Amino acid sequence: MKITVCWKWVSLDRDHDVDERWAGVSAADEAALEVALSIRDTLAGCDVRVICLGPREADDVLRSALAVGATSVTRIDASPELDGRIVAGAIADHLHDADLVLCGDYSIDRGTGSVPAFLAAELGAAQALGLVAVDMDTATTMPLRVVRRLDGGRREVLDVAPPAVLSVEGSVARLRRASLAASLSSRGTV
Repeated sequence: MKITVCWKWVSLDRDHDVDERWAGVSAADEAALEVALSIRDTLAGCDVRVICLGPREADDVLRSALAVGATSVTRIDASPELDGRIVAGAIADHLHDADLVLCGDYSIDRGTGSVPAFLAAELGAAQALGLVAVDMDTATTMPLRVVRRLDGGRREVLDVAPPAVLSVEGSVARLRRASLAASLSSRGTV
């Protein structure tokens, strides 16, 4: 199975001008990577790739993705300020072979949460957005059982089969820490 995680390089201090010293990815994007890595831990032979749209300065976050266990990374050299539909189109060109696409539910700079839905439309894939839980016990059998937040505190349980685009909230999982050896070995790779 091929899993792709979409990251957005943004200013973490909510400033509109991205200063690379205070830039990174959101907790939701990190949670998406952790879910992908957890699926890979459950299923043998999974490939986890991270795609990030941003300038060369975004390479640092891609190195961190490699250090925690991503199989490969790709940076699309484009402005993160683009419209969500244009971003989805640029990313979709790199997702032709992905079985699952995982995204954070929204970016911390704009907060629209539109890219995952646009990606699903571009790919003609199923979508489950705003997820608050992913049942790893179902990862071996597929479809994947997920829980989605609804208005009024309600929840919806869905079974999602690949190909699919999933967006997760930051509370779904906390990204594992990279070992020192992995961090050092990823330094010159991107």
